[in-house]
Amino acid sequence: MSDARYAYHEAGHAVAAAVLGFPFRSSGIHIDRDGIGTTLIVRPSRKCSSPFSDLQASQTRMVIVLLAGLLAQKKFCTDSSNKSASDDEEKIQQYLGAIYSTDEAAKLTARNYLKQEAERLVEGFWCAITKLAETLWTKECTPVTKDWGTKLPVEKTVGASVIVEILKEWNISSSVDDCTIEDESTTVVD
Repeated sequence: MSDARYAYHEAGHAVAAAVLGFPFRSSGIHIDRDGIGTTLIVRPSRKCSSPFSDLQASQTRMVIVLLAGLLAQKKFCTDSSNKSASDDEEKIQQYLGAIYSTDEAAKLTARNYLKQEAERLVEGFWCAITKLAETLWTKECTPVTKDWGTKLPVEKTVGASVIVEILKEWNISSSVDDCTIEDESTTVVD
């Protein structure tokens, strides 16, 4: 592994997720040497939501989480190309489509506003993002033990309990929830 930007990408997701109230899965964050990574959190469905519903509010926060990963990576290294970035963009579009199913202008306006919110979050919690990214990046590669989408045999990982402890340093409250049945609506952020 020779590129720490992947660690910053996932740390951006993780810090934003905690700040915005999304619980982590116990296995936490994973990255491989090819630039694939995931932050395992409980996330909302990408199905169409009703206006002003809890689902819609959760989907809106998830767009900020997705954008925060991209922005943290870009803040660390201006060359932001990686495989997770295109997957994040696809998920952002899916969430915005679930919220604004027929209004393209509203999607664009919302995306711009939510990007500003993600920028504020990344700036405000940059020290926490850096600490988490450095913790992940300095880990030794170990054999993959959880199927999270990598095709490689080794990974770097930080478990949710370590993430929770790191975030406490910045008074960011976070939790771990492995009790929810995992289905397509409660899995991961890449």
